[in-house]
Amino acid sequence: MTAGLATVSFVGIAFLLLIGGVWILFALCFPFAIRRAPLWLRLVSVVAGVLMASGAIGFFGSGLSACGGLNWLPSSFEWPVGHANGVVTTADGLHVVPLDAPGRIQVYDANWRFLRGWAVDTGGKPFKLQISPDRHIEAFGTRTHDVYTLKGELVRSEPFPDTADAFNAIPDGSSYVVPTPIWLWVFTGPFASWATAVAGLLLLVLTQRLAKPYNLAAPPAQLEGLATQEVMTPPEENFTPQAERVTVTRRDRADIHADIPTRFSAGSYGCLAAISIWTLAWVTVAYLAVSRAWRSPDGSAIIGAMVSGLVAFVGCRVSVALLKAHSPGNVINVSSYVSMPRRLIGWVAALVWFAAAVAWNLGVFATLFKLAQAGRGWMILLLLLWSLVGLFLLFVLLTGIGVTIDSLLRSMRRRDDYGGP
Repeated sequence: MTAGLATVSFVGIAFLLLIGGVWILFALCFPFAIRRAPLWLRLVSVVAGVLMASGAIGFFGSGLSACGGLNWLPSSFEWPVGHANGVVTTADGLHVVPLDAPGRIQVYDANWRFLRGWAVDTGGKPFKLQISPDRHIEAFGTRTHDVYTLKGELVRSEPFPDTADAFNAIPDGSSYVVPTPIWLWVFTGPFASWATAVAGLLLLVLTQRLAKPYNLAAPPAQLEGLATQEVMTPPEENFTPQAERVTVTRRDRADIHADIPTRFSAGSYGCLAAISIWTLAWVTVAYLAVSRAWRSPDGSAIIGAMVSGLVAFVGCRVSVALLKAHSPGNVINVSSYVSMPRRLIGWVAALVWFAAAVAWNLGVFATLFKLAQAGRGWMILLLLLWSLVGLFLLFVLLTGIGVTIDSLLRSMRRRDDYGGP
């Protein structure tokens, strides 16, 4: 007999670490960007960054556990539970709690003191528990039927019919609120984690707006040494117009181009392209979900059609608003000069993000298409959170590609203006 473990998916672990790491790094670094703001505003930005990072840790941590990335956790580690569904109780009063998102089983005594926990191979999908007559724990997933001892040792594993009827035939168990410290509720499930991260993000946006006047008031010392100029003018009493002799440095050339307005910037269209592609995919999901609900109007199918239709509608409205904001009449300032080493790093990062964004969105929307055709509305609602992560990936990818294109165009323009790099 061996201890139960989730199957390790190295690709999934790599994607989650990449995306979650960028999200957490952004949340933790943002408070340092408003150092000239008042103390109370900096403290608010720290609280916002902690909320955003905590939500990301809970959200992506559940995914890591489901992918087998946290199999190394000891049996003494207790995953915060909060409100639990599907709880089964043994004859001697032990409570066995299933955790769907991280893919874990945790055992508590009659007084809800934690005893042990272990990972199960469910891929983060819902599963149900039963207690067998010989006091073994039976875990029924969508594809497997695993049997464990109360100590977490895997007794046997066998296939289970991958049908909704077979899964729904298993009793649902009871609902309890497992004693959990209030500061750990953020880690109890994807919805709590995502809500906390979104609250932190909104607070960061508000903090940035409030700190904008302080950030614009840059100290004079930061403006010194940007250019080397030597200007010769005659005495004021004998003034006659004379040409100024100016020594222009390479950085001056970059500053000159940074201040030149242009009517096109590829980087500024990254958000528009990302939301447009994402919305098109959701329009397809909505079409499949509505078709399924029209053929068989059950409750779950109707929920799927309503959710997907609402998301597609919001995506279309946002796309139209962004398109109006980027109309030809609006003048956009290009970004400042970027050195060649930083450009190379940006190109490599764009390749990495391209692979992550394509793989993530293909996986999420392929699953959404299947769920829409099957009429599983609640699962569509759950995967909406993962599709938002895919939207973030697309935004970073397409914006990075646009910025790279802008840097190449600026390089060619400088060569034309100054006869060299």
